[in-house]
Amino acid sequence: EEQGYRQASRLLGRMACRGIEPSSVTFMLMVVACSRAAPPRMEDAKFWFRKWECRKRREGGKSIYDKADIDRHAQIFCVMMHGYIRAGRIKDCFTLLGSMRRRGRRPSGMTFMTLMQTCMWYSTYGIEECRQLLRIMQQMDIEPEGQHYDLLVHGYGSAGQLPAALRVANRMREAGISWSNRTYLHLISAVIAADQVELSLRLLAKMRRDGARPTER
Repeated sequence: EEQGYRQASRLLGRMACRGIEPSSVTFMLMVVACSRAAPPRMEDAKFWFRKWECRKRREGGKSIYDKADIDRHAQIFCVMMHGYIRAGRIKDCFTLLGSMRRRGRRPSGMTFMTLMQTCMWYSTYGIEECRQLLRIMQQMDIEPEGQHYDLLVHGYGSAGQLPAALRVANRMREAGISWSNRTYLHLISAVIAADQVELSLRLLAKMRRDGARPTER
C-alpha cells in the first residue's frame, strides 16, 4: 500500500542521513514497496530495480547470478509484473518477459501462473491475456501444467463460454495431463450454469471413473 511505500522511503532517507550505505536487499525491498503501492509506482520500481542490479554487480563481481540470485531475480520480475497489471499496464508485463529473456532469466511455470492469476483478477481482458501467456510458454518450451489450463477453464466457464472451456480441458488431455478435482469442479460448474444438467451428470460419472473424488461443494 501507499503507506508502506512512504514508510520505506522515510527509512531509506534515515539511512542516508546516518551514512548507512543501502545493500542490494534494500533496493529489492524498494522495488516491492513501489510495485505494491496504491496506485503502483512503476516508474519508481524500474528505478530501484536498476539500482538493485547495479548493486548486485558491485557486491558479487561479474558472476553474480548463483542459484539464489537467479530465483530472486525472477521473483522481482514477478512482483513488477503484478504491479503493472494492477496499474492496467498489461503490455509492460509482456515487455518484462522479453527483458527476462534478454538477461538470460528463464521464467518458471510459477512466474506464468502468477501472471495468469493476476490477469484474471485485475484485467478486463484476462481470458485473452491468459491464452496469450499460454502460447508464450509453449514458444519458450516451458511446458504448461494442469494449474495453467485449470485457470483458463475456470475463466471461460465463469464467462459463460462453455464450448471454449471444454476445448481447453480437452487440450489438457491431449497434452497428457489428467483432469484434477479442480478441473472437474470448474467444468461441472460451467455446465450447470449453462443449464446442461445431463452433461453435468456425465461429467460427474466420468470424474468417478477417473478416480477423482467429488467435494461436498
